[in-house]
Amino acid sequence: MAEAASYTVVRIGGVTQITVPSGTDYYYWFLDGVFWARTTTPVLLVALAAGDEAEIFCECNDDADWDYVANAPAAYPARRTIWWTAAADAARYLAQYATGESEPAGEAYVTIADVRDDGSWTYRIVTPRLDDLTWYWFRVVPYDAAGNAGTALVAFREYVVRTPDAPDVTVTYSSGTQRVTFAEAS
Repeated sequence: MAEAASYTVVRIGGVTQITVPSGTDYYYWFLDGVFWARTTTPVLLVALAAGDEAEIFCECNDDADWDYVANAPAAYPARRTIWWTAAADAARYLAQYATGESEPAGEAYVTIADVRDDGSWTYRIVTPRLDDLTWYWFRVVPYDAAGNAGTALVAFREYVVRTPDAPDVTVTYSSGTQRVTFAEAS
């Protein structure tokens, strides 16, 4: 198991093609710190808006059951995964988010995915890229076949920190001992 050592990136319109050296059975791709796909070829195609950038990471190995959650790269991802269990009478779900420190009103939510119920037990979506240093509220609203909204489930609330501050340290040199000491400010 190893991270890909080199990446070739080609952008064609709104599609970005990422290629890593071949030589393994499986390629586990992470986009902005979130698991994106498992492929058996060393090529991944990603749709990115004009001017948009993403951090790409590829873990190359021969294990079909490699745990991509436990082995995710140490990162501060710009995206989140919303995962929910199916509701009994739902025909579709609206996955939504809103921003703000206090719980937002219903009309403040923005729909990021309209998911049709296909009989699956669970559903998941990956959010668009989130802004740094912002409170986000995520919820899922089930709708029945007649279009009636069920009770919204607030999945979670999170303060997104994509770029953490560097630690505040003090460096001191002692000419008597000729040593440098580091102390992190509390």
